Parts: sequence; C-alpha cells; structure tokens
Amino acid sequence: MKLLGGELYQHLLSSALRVARGEALDDEWPQMNVGVRGSIPGEYVIDAEVRLNLYARLAKLSDDQSVQAFEDELQDRFGPPPRPVQHLLQLARAKVLCRAMGITRVDAGPKGIALSCRGSDLSRRLCEQHPRLQLKNGRVLLRRAASPAPLSLIVDLLDRLD
Repeated sequence: MKLLGGELYQHLLSSALRVARGEALDDEWPQMNVGVRGSIPGEYVIDAEVRLNLYARLAKLSDDQSVQAFEDELQDRFGPPPRPVQHLLQLARAKVLCRAMGITRVDAGPKGIALSCRGSDLSRRLCEQHPRLQLKNGRVLLRRAASPAPLSLIVDLLDRLD
C-alpha cells in the first residue's frame, strides 16, 4: 500500500471486489494494440516514487483537457518530454477519446487501423459520417499508406470522429 499510495490501492481493491461479486466495472478502458508503448524514463524523472505517482495520476485522467494539463505540468516540471513520454501521452489521449466515443479496441498495423465499437450502431454511424472508413466483420477500418506514424494517425482520426 505504501508503494501504490492509499488512493490507488483503494481503487484497485474496490475494482477487485466488484469483479469478485460479478458486478460490471464502469471504468473499462479500450485495448490499444498499436505497436507503440510509452513510458517515463528514469533520465527524465529521476525519482522512482515521483515516476510511480505520475503513472498513477495519468491512469486516472478521464478527458482530453486533463491529459493536456498533465502534459503541460510535465513540461513545466521536467522540461520537454522525450519520445517515450510523448508516446505515453498520445496513448492516454487516444484512450480517453476512445472511451468517450464507445470504442473498445484499436488495432493498428502497416496497412491500416481497425476500431472495435461498443455497438454495431456506432460502427455504422462512424462509417456513414466518414467516407474513408469501411465496415468489415463488425469493425471499422481505415486503410492507410505507410506514413504518418500509426499513433499520430490514430489520435488525428479520433479527433475527427469525435
């Protein structure tokens, strides 16, 4: 409990108890299979406890504005974020956008991006509103060329869909 902090410990414990009782979790986050992982390197934030607290705070952010405020705070406290931190922030932003829209999973590869939505109505509506998107096997697909980087493209796509 000392390592995680009281608030995060309580959150994890209450989630585990709800699962054990068979209750639905209301804080489901989308799966992101995009070939990029983010992190806060030790060279950027030297103190391990501070890094852990930053990860815990980032995990609790629930909207785009709070992710932006977190990014601004990192920049003010530690300087310009290195690439792993930029990836971590982009992933956090993509997750909050997906969650708000009802997207449960994002898969990205060299040929395209696939979105799994909470309901078929959402999938159809997204495809109707955006002509570059296709519906295939219940998933929303965006075929793409090799560039730009998938994570940037995903965040840009989600911004336009929102």
